[in-house]
Amino acid sequence: MVSMNNPALPSRGVVDGIRIVDFSQFAAGPWCTSFLGDLGADIIKVERPGRGDPSRAFDTMFGAGNSSYFAGMNRNKRSIALDLSTPEGKAVARKLLSTADVIIENFRPGVMDKLGLGYEALHKEFPRLIYCAITAYGESGPLVEKPGMDGVIQAMGGVMGHTGEPDGTPTRIGVPIADFTAAFLSLSAISLALFDRERTGKGQKVGVALLDGQLALFANHMPGFAVTGKPDKPAGTAHPQIEPSRVYCTQNGHMVVTCFTEEFWQRFARTIELPELIADERFKDNMARVKNRIVLTELIEAKLTKRPTAEWIDLLESNDVPCTQVNMLRDLYTNPQVLQNRMIVDAPHPTAGTVKVIGNPLRFSEAQASIRRGAPELGGDSIEILQEAGYTAEEAQTLLASGVIAVPRRDVK
Repeated sequence: MVSMNNPALPSRGVVDGIRIVDFSQFAAGPWCTSFLGDLGADIIKVERPGRGDPSRAFDTMFGAGNSSYFAGMNRNKRSIALDLSTPEGKAVARKLLSTADVIIENFRPGVMDKLGLGYEALHKEFPRLIYCAITAYGESGPLVEKPGMDGVIQAMGGVMGHTGEPDGTPTRIGVPIADFTAAFLSLSAISLALFDRERTGKGQKVGVALLDGQLALFANHMPGFAVTGKPDKPAGTAHPQIEPSRVYCTQNGHMVVTCFTEEFWQRFARTIELPELIADERFKDNMARVKNRIVLTELIEAKLTKRPTAEWIDLLESNDVPCTQVNMLRDLYTNPQVLQNRMIVDAPHPTAGTVKVIGNPLRFSEAQASIRRGAPELGGDSIEILQEAGYTAEEAQTLLASGVIAVPRRDVK
């Protein structure tokens, strides 16, 4: 077991004993349930026999059906390969849900209803069950039948249109921000629904749309835009409302400096030996600096390009100015704060031995996250899950022989 927080804390998780039946695939749902698995939940991942979660096939880094993409977002889960198109498969699903606290799915609206596993049917049968539905656009409206993946949602939700250089090509954020925002929102929604169930004794449906999650990222933009129409274009590496807050060129690379207060701005100007900028009317306050940001950036970079990044970082940090070099993944492996926070950790893997994964960022004083198992093989736990649900060994073998469930090929006897 890999602890990701304080080794001195007890190994319990904050959701020990919670069972989640996970029908989700790709990124948003799986990343949400991985977090919950880290924190003690029993996650049963339901996958289609034969191919499983489509993200398994995104690469073959750890063998066919075990992509690095899948490994990164599916730890602390068990997999059952289950054919939901059969009556027997639907019966198995309901059996699993009879002991579950949460179900999560990210199909298009109506898919689970057609399988007889939609919210209304399940709520009547299992009133304490919490049903989390992740959709692309919502559950009603003109776009509900439209397919929506991360890049599409970044574009539709405005995030892509506000990313990149001014007057340049809109730029996709380098990580799946629409999926991951939905994952974090789903984690919050499920947690709140579990809390509410403690008070009411009843489960409920919670819904998160990827599109809504992207709109939620504009909380600091929308009020001003509604009045002025600005900002409504990419600001490049700069913050649209704060100056200085951007990427700067140095003698040998790039660094970020962010001055959200006048105190930070004045310390920055003095540290880079440009104290005269403080009294300059063009830069007297943040609004003036935003208005004159082009000339201000030219003056600052003329100074910063005379020294290497590391020297500037040392000087600015010693004067308490928010700054950093611009890191790549290779830099994070040796970053002392990342190492201290245990945000890159080893997870066991069924074919690769161990793989590097991102740690859990949630911290608790009386519990901690841990990786008890890595991403599962497709159907690797099918028999175990069935037997836990009350099926006999003979019944499990019958379901296997009929193709209702599947196991890894090497496990077929």
